[in-house]
Amino acid sequence: MLVAVGNAEITGTLFTPIEKGRHPAIIIMRPGYTFVKREGELVPFFLRQGLAVFTLTEKIQDGKSQNYNSSTFEERAKDIVQGLNAIKNKPEIDSKRIGLFGSSLSSWVAPIAADISPDVSFMILQVISAQPVAENILYEIENDLREQNILSPGTFSEKGIDSAVDVRRKLNYSILNNKNWEILKNEIEISKDKSWFPYTRFRWISNVLIPPDEKTLKELQASISYNPISTLEKIKIPVLTINAGFDNGIGLSNTKERLKQLYGIDHLFTISPNRSGNGVKVSITIPFQTEMHAVENINSR
Repeated sequence: MLVAVGNAEITGTLFTPIEKGRHPAIIIMRPGYTFVKREGELVPFFLRQGLAVFTLTEKIQDGKSQNYNSSTFEERAKDIVQGLNAIKNKPEIDSKRIGLFGSSLSSWVAPIAADISPDVSFMILQVISAQPVAENILYEIENDLREQNILSPGTFSEKGIDSAVDVRRKLNYSILNNKNWEILKNEIEISKDKSWFPYTRFRWISNVLIPPDEKTLKELQASISYNPISTLEKIKIPVLTINAGFDNGIGLSNTKERLKQLYGIDHLFTISPNRSGNGVKVSITIPFQTEMHAVENINSR
């Protein structure tokens, strides 16, 4: 099916259970910056639970296929809301029971969509970070380097790891505040041949004027300025978050503490042992309920 978004068209696929009648629905939001047409295991999983499933598969603008490399989280969220609007009045969909499934990067986008649309009735957020994007990037870089040390001991020294994180921190500061670009240029010149430099994720800066022009600066700021707490604190619907115990891309302890500060002591944390360590599942409901009651609440609305 086609979804019109401004001067663009988005193609989406709606899957429904075999059973006839109106079904609760979940919109699966892709974790990366591109559209994926391969559905994976989530679609049949949710269908077996009796939920209809909707996914966005392609965006066409001015006759060209688009991705989300230069899009803000808000722009992505608006696409999801338009998709929700396109399915909510279909006879096979229960419009009062439509939820969002976000994973990794899209777990930042889903709450924005829920804040925009009153028709979102629940969310499942897998591998969510409650840290601001700029801070989370630093966490990812440090752990990418430490993972390499596990695979090949001694690859990076502690000083090298600290230097990589520090250089990336300075880049984030320059982007967010539009300051210290000359200092950053000097840091890049000193660091560009270091073995850890590729892990800082800004080799692309050699293709950008420093300081960047206004358009480029806005695009750079949009990619790292988001703070999920500012959106999550406005969410008043049931939310289930799922995180692994040892995720190189998510600061689990920081995320857990931030969610505690945000929602108080009455939400549910379940520690689930597994082969690689401990994960944390956080069920946040309004009003606060147990995880099973939250599921029952979603299914009975």
